[in-house]
Amino acid sequence: MRLQILGCCGGSTLGKHPTSFLVNDTVAVDAGAITAMLPPHAQEKVDHVVLSHAHLDHVANLPFLVDNRFARQTKPITIYGSKVTIDDLSDGMFNNRVWPDFTVLKNKKSISLTLRPVKAGEPFTIDGLRFTAYPMEHPVACFGFLIDDGTSSIFIAGDTGSTESVKKVVAGIDNLRAIIVEASWPSRMGDLAVATGHLTPRMIRDALPFHPEAKLLVTHVKPFFFHEVVGELMGFALPNTLILDDGMEFDF
Repeated sequence: MRLQILGCCGGSTLGKHPTSFLVNDTVAVDAGAITAMLPPHAQEKVDHVVLSHAHLDHVANLPFLVDNRFARQTKPITIYGSKVTIDDLSDGMFNNRVWPDFTVLKNKKSISLTLRPVKAGEPFTIDGLRFTAYPMEHPVACFGFLIDDGTSSIFIAGDTGSTESVKKVVAGIDNLRAIIVEASWPSRMGDLAVATGHLTPRMIRDALPFHPEAKLLVTHVKPFFFHEVVGELMGFALPNTLILDDGMEFDF
């Protein structure tokens, strides 16, 4: 399984892009930075987008991906997410006001967009990858996704204010190679983290270990607090932990 980090910031500023991961070139998990980080030929390979939730930092580039692909595509781009997330896209984005409704627009060959609700605990398969959604704790409906290629698996936790939700999912998974978990705010802002459904470095440290073998990959740091959060994480010297940056690539 190949994982590319397109964006891993909990916001947007020069040189740091919102959340978006690319798996095996064809499946994006969240869409904060698909078009900002991928050239046109790579965008044309992304036929599937799996969304943790509909907050803007996780969907910001989605309308541009669909628009960029519209004239040339021969099959729909399929968007997966909870029913709440899918409804949010229909009501708030692809509504012919904010953006065209690409679920009904078609070129000469294809409808542009298919919205597919998925349910927690019910696996679905995309291009040989088995996805299973798990609820995370956030102010809006949010999924984390376990992704398994039959040999290795990773868990992308989405946004969550609960380390226990993550640990419950990953317990006992033998082929788990990596857990992507957020640390949005510095620990001194723990009350804000709790109120907004996010984690801090101290919350992560206090929850260790998440898994006996899997690498912990930290994402979603708020851009104005990047150096403070990273400094905390490095100061804790957390074992088997890496702070993500845009452009990183992994093979599991």
